[in-house]
Amino acid sequence: AAWVGDTLDSNFWKDGVKLKDTVTDKTLKDEFNKAKVTDLGEGGTIEAPKAERKTEKAGDFKGNLKVEFSDGSSILVKDQTLHVKDHVLPGGDTNAPSDAIKVKFMLGEGVKVEKKDANSGRVIDVKKGDKAHPLEYATYLIKPNTNLGKYIHPTLHDTIFNLIDAKAIGGYENVKWKPDDKVVTNSNKVFTASAVKEGSPIVSYAPIVINKGESKTARPIAKNVPSNTSYHILDSFQAPHGINVTIDPSTGVITVFASEDALKQDIRVPVELRDSTTLQALVMDKPFLDISILDKSPGSDNQADKGFGVISFGAVPSRGDGAKLEEGYSKAYIFGYPDKTVRADGNVSRAEAVLMVSRLQEYDLSDTSKPVFADTKANTWYAGALNAAYKAGILEEKAGERFRPNDKMTRAELAKLISYIDKKNDAIAPFEDVKGHKFEAAINQCYGNNRIKGYPDGTFRPDSMIRRGEITSILNSLYNRKVRAEGLKGVTITNFIDISPRHWAYYEIIEASHNHYYRRMRPNDIEEIWLRVDK
Repeated sequence: AAWVGDTLDSNFWKDGVKLKDTVTDKTLKDEFNKAKVTDLGEGGTIEAPKAERKTEKAGDFKGNLKVEFSDGSSILVKDQTLHVKDHVLPGGDTNAPSDAIKVKFMLGEGVKVEKKDANSGRVIDVKKGDKAHPLEYATYLIKPNTNLGKYIHPTLHDTIFNLIDAKAIGGYENVKWKPDDKVVTNSNKVFTASAVKEGSPIVSYAPIVINKGESKTARPIAKNVPSNTSYHILDSFQAPHGINVTIDPSTGVITVFASEDALKQDIRVPVELRDSTTLQALVMDKPFLDISILDKSPGSDNQADKGFGVISFGAVPSRGDGAKLEEGYSKAYIFGYPDKTVRADGNVSRAEAVLMVSRLQEYDLSDTSKPVFADTKANTWYAGALNAAYKAGILEEKAGERFRPNDKMTRAELAKLISYIDKKNDAIAPFEDVKGHKFEAAINQCYGNNRIKGYPDGTFRPDSMIRRGEITSILNSLYNRKVRAEGLKGVTITNFIDISPRHWAYYEIIEASHNHYYRRMRPNDIEEIWLRVDK
């Protein structure tokens, strides 16, 4: 068995064949151990091999193997099955790769998980956690070094933590999965959800990116913190060479300076809150500040997701005028397919479009009960997005009506969807084929904001299906997201096998499919220089 994306060599295929247990001849065993095993593909023979089997997508793939011995002779092994597995598997999967790690997900203090009926959305079972004896909720088999905080399941369209969907019980809030390190290893394979009692102090810091030779500050995001509280960096923290980290005890503001000779690295600064009178530590989760130190002209990013192919660009452009440019962080809102494609020219379902917009709006997608529409179900990949979008008032459809989640979205329907979010204007689109259309006003607004254009023949084609490349172009424009080749210098990006920089939507797709830190390239311009790509 192999994981999606694994490289298969002779040693891998050798695991697919073995001598019979009755063989005791040492010479024969030694000869077999030295043999070379290659894949002949499905239906392949030694004389006429077929294409080798790949690990681009999960599934079971039959094929034949060639076992070649040191004297040049060979034998054919027929109908060997290659099991290719996604990175997160049910705990009982008997065909998981041999290095799979059994990972436990526990429910601790103040949390519960509800099981709902798929049709009605009614709660039919509840599992509650316990502080002293956390409840083992689920066990999964997971590929080593998978970052569960960022790994999106290819068919369930979310992280394992969001899919489990632990909620706070009455009197509790702020559910968190511990430990903070979500990378699965043999020493990090138990994750526990817990919540804090309502009114408990909660503090966090947003991560910062800093270039060598610069100084930055990070302000705490605090809730329910007593007035007589002081902030302290734990004594166990030792700043690396060239890095100076200080904290204002009264405000919690952390100041970081990176000298020119500091190393490019990631640092975590642990913070403790204390009663400023007694100096006793407050009972709470200790917050931390994550810092990424980059070269002054950022070098290549070693944290890009290696799941697909990767492209590295050259040195990042720099400014010499000292102007202060906006910096920020953008999350991915589209993802590729298990076969490493992105299908830029493919259509987009109505539910997919709502999910994209909901991600960009940063709606809470945790409510996966049955949406209010007649043709939708609870606990589906789209339920959280439809519920959030309906509550936000950005959907045309009313409760009890059909939403048609799996139908393809038209250009006019997309214009209507974003009309609830985009700025108003009085523009009149010059397209004759939108006059009298149900969504004419939304198309006019969309045209006036320069989100969508017509065709060379002067038509808009409102009822044509929107393509994935088109929707990323429109949404990137709406949310002020733009990157081109120059802005990608200095980072390594995930690439897709079915699109290249020659495709008209290539940079729109790249912008939409990466979590990344950026800096604006110029004042009063949305074009970005990427500082770092996040997994």
